[in-house]
Amino acid sequence: MTRHVALVLLVLLPALSCGNGVSGIATFDEACAIVPDCLATGTVVELEPLAWVLATRAADGAVTFANVRAISVEASRGVPAGPSGGTHLLAGLDATGAPVNGQWLSFPVTALLEGRDEHAVVELEGAISAVGYVRLTPEVVELALLDADEAVLARAPLPPPNEEEEDDVATEGSAAGLRQALNRRIGTSCAHIHILAGNHERHLIRGAAEESAPIVPPGPAQRAVLQAAMNLAGEHFCSGTARIVLADYLGTPQWQSRGFQAAWTGDLIQLNVGYVEDGIRVFSEEELAGSPVRRAQFLRLVLHEMGHAFAALLETRGDVSSGQWTAAGRNHGLSVRRFARVTRDFGAHWGTMHQSFVDAGFAEPYAATRERGAYSAEQVVSTGAMNHYGSTQIGDDICEVAAWTLTRRHFDRIGVTRTARHVREDYACEAMNDYTEGDLPARFASIYTKLWLLHDLGVLSEAAVRDCTGPHVGLRPSAPGFTFLQDGTVLRHHRDDPSRPNASASRLSLRASGFIEFDGLRRAFTEIDVPGHAGFVEGWPRGIFALNTSLASFTVTVPDEPAANLIGTVGYILIARANTNQRDGSLFLTRAFRPDAPVPVPQGFDPPLVVRFHDNHPLPLD
Repeated sequence: MTRHVALVLLVLLPALSCGNGVSGIATFDEACAIVPDCLATGTVVELEPLAWVLATRAADGAVTFANVRAISVEASRGVPAGPSGGTHLLAGLDATGAPVNGQWLSFPVTALLEGRDEHAVVELEGAISAVGYVRLTPEVVELALLDADEAVLARAPLPPPNEEEEDDVATEGSAAGLRQALNRRIGTSCAHIHILAGNHERHLIRGAAEESAPIVPPGPAQRAVLQAAMNLAGEHFCSGTARIVLADYLGTPQWQSRGFQAAWTGDLIQLNVGYVEDGIRVFSEEELAGSPVRRAQFLRLVLHEMGHAFAALLETRGDVSSGQWTAAGRNHGLSVRRFARVTRDFGAHWGTMHQSFVDAGFAEPYAATRERGAYSAEQVVSTGAMNHYGSTQIGDDICEVAAWTLTRRHFDRIGVTRTARHVREDYACEAMNDYTEGDLPARFASIYTKLWLLHDLGVLSEAAVRDCTGPHVGLRPSAPGFTFLQDGTVLRHHRDDPSRPNASASRLSLRASGFIEFDGLRRAFTEIDVPGHAGFVEGWPRGIFALNTSLASFTVTVPDEPAANLIGTVGYILIARANTNQRDGSLFLTRAFRPDAPVPVPQGFDPPLVVRFHDNHPLPLD
């Protein structure tokens, strides 16, 4: 598709839908009706009570309960995942004083301030807050904050029952109450998120990047976009976010001078509705009410910041206690990572995965915005990222892949198909949808692998991933075992008795048998083995790995005809998916060695030999 039409759209859309600040929207229902995904389909679901707990750690290290409230969430699926480690424990105690359930608490140490093309990291000082959750099961009689040795540091009574009813949807006075009631009605996984209703809730953002700016009560259009973001977020994506605040930083020079749009601090997202672009407060209630383009941009911004909070949830910071807390609870953080087979340091896992494509020449290292600013859309896709901003560092790479994959259809609906920067930037998705030749070209291998990792972590649905990759990009065929192809022609299949990888090992090994033609049909065993290394401690490797190194091997063993044994020496192994239920990848081989031939000889493949591998044996999480 030509991109010349895009420039016309870019000129017309602001004139058609931005800047007039005039809106006939008076209620949330009216706003929700014009925001796609705001009124997601759903039914009333089984609910369970939960204690929403805001804990504060003072500068001297003392921890206290700052706020406790009861909320209702969807049973099991709506209970937020907790971190897999932390400095303290939030627990529900039974009548004997024993922990029944709860979560680790991990207090943030820095805040991230983000602008259009840059960010700044702020060290946090003084009191810092974090949110955790306790299931209010019948056994729980009291709440407590514990240290790693389970010594009680603070106690709090159970909150009074949540009395919000579905009729609150019609109430315009409380953004938080309306959000909770609406979420209960449609069964979202984000019902725990508290949207601050105004300055009277300032005590809920202790430890934020900037605490002094006015808190803006969200208007109908702003609430509708926030609701759409929560409806779009995957099952676990919302778990990292507990608080969202709209603030007006127009009068705060350190924000406006660098064009900051948002900030993220632990589980707290701050959205700057005073952000000015070309003289327009683009995320104000008036602008969102009158502009579908601005609503789509605000939606992407919200999901981007939620991406930072989710990535932080999967991190294990250096200050985390080495203690092990085994009380039954809703500590999903660890199980989510176990399913996806990521490491204790999610950012390092992602970075090592990206670096593997850099080493193979299929991507470029992360670079500063000023270096990437001159890249075209095609060039930035070749870096292995979604867009310019995503190509600058690990955290923004994660967030841009997630946010644009989830929101790209919003831009389709309002007619923004191809535009210049800062309006629509799902460049990698566009490029893959334009591709029609089939298979997985090297230039898309990095983004393809990243998409499926976010799927395995519960951020993206399979439909969202395939919408981004398009109908022609992917690894095919995907039958269990190994499929050998050369120049697009299937040579043979090895699908018998595919072996199950060791569920506890930080390596990925797959093996299956079949037949090859070597002086008659002979049984052959095909195996790949990719062990972990420093970046993949306690997790399976993902990415692309060169053969003939200590990191990747490919062998074909023929017990009855050793002369046919083969060891891959030049080529790559791509591991595109690696979770407890499915492992997928491809081998690209140009040269091999037959060590047991009468005269050991090398063997070349021109065109290259391609071997697809797929294993769908479910594995235990432990």
